[in-house]
Amino acid sequence: MMDDRISSRMAQREGGDLPTSDRAHGTRRLRNGSNELVYIGDAFERSHVKALNGRSYPVEWRRQGAGEAWARALGETHLWRRWSAPGTSHATIRDEMLRQLERNFPLLEHEDPVSLRNSQTHIANQISVNLLYALHKGTVIEATPALESLLANSDVDLSLPMSMVAPPYAAQYLHFGELAMGHLKTPASSMHGQVFDGAFCFFGPRANSPGRWHLELVLISKRGDRYTGQVTLAGETDRGTTSLGQWMEWVLGAADGRLDDDCRAAMHAVVSYVVKLFLYMGLPPPRRTLSIGMMSLSEVLHGT
Repeated sequence: MMDDRISSRMAQREGGDLPTSDRAHGTRRLRNGSNELVYIGDAFERSHVKALNGRSYPVEWRRQGAGEAWARALGETHLWRRWSAPGTSHATIRDEMLRQLERNFPLLEHEDPVSLRNSQTHIANQISVNLLYALHKGTVIEATPALESLLANSDVDLSLPMSMVAPPYAAQYLHFGELAMGHLKTPASSMHGQVFDGAFCFFGPRANSPGRWHLELVLISKRGDRYTGQVTLAGETDRGTTSLGQWMEWVLGAADGRLDDDCRAAMHAVVSYVVKLFLYMGLPPPRRTLSIGMMSLSEVLHGT
């Protein structure tokens, strides 16, 4: 789950995770409507992040020119307009991208269908999460060491209503510092030396579902300075009386089939940390300063 392996067929360029098949065969094109095929070869090539070069994951993706390349390829298409619309989820773009990859890479007789599907999912995830972040003008958020220490060493009341959990932007990337990376452990079953670089957070009302909001967390892992994979947690809330604890149990429960006890504990710690950060950011500025100097986060949120 944390370390998606890439099949040799889809990693033909040195060190790469992206297909490099002949353009004439349509394997580097994306279907826009029933007939038109849009060439996306340059965007595909630029979308694979291998070394982070000391930058946060979405910043390195943008530095490679991937966002501009996708805009050139799809900027006039209905896909681009649909993906840019409010309420679009990472899963929506990922599933569309995955359908395209499945169409372009049919299973060959000698191939393992599970390995091919995992490879396609890995690529679709990596492209779609960065595209959604770029399309919704995402912002990188970095906490100070003092705030990271506060969040790592404080508890939060799980009975708090979800109406208090309000990320400041529709799309953001929480880039973890050294303290947070040490506190938020990846599952023991993942690659040795792997840590979380940060987490994408997408938040907004569900399309065609009045009163329902959707929150997606996409955790990015790395080993040293190299990207190693991602995992997604998502769930809905009514932004009303649903408690924080209920929401967290719903999200983790929905993923239970993919989480062993060790992984569930790791994910619970990450979700708790992210929620505490958003709760803190929702406090008035004077109370934020006070919370670092004198109180625990739980005390501040309770007004004591």
